[in-house]
Amino acid sequence: MKYGFLPAAEIDFKDAVDYYENCRAGLGNEFAFELSSAIDRILQYPEGWERVTENSRRCLMLRFPYELICALEN
Repeated sequence: MKYGFLPAAEIDFKDAVDYYENCRAGLGNEFAFELSSAIDRILQYPEGWERVTENSRRCLMLRFPYELICALEN
């Protein structure tokens, strides 16, 4: 299964990494690792998340106050 980010989500991701890195050295990398883990969970269980719309679902990150909205395409 493939995945990608909308351009605005890419910017949000980079901004969040920078923000957390400015809070504490290494925290930006920890955020990026958790995001990667959330993506892995989505790819493993694509329909296992709360439905937001007919074609999209929401996966909450475990440690950071972020959510990933994913759209499943056939």
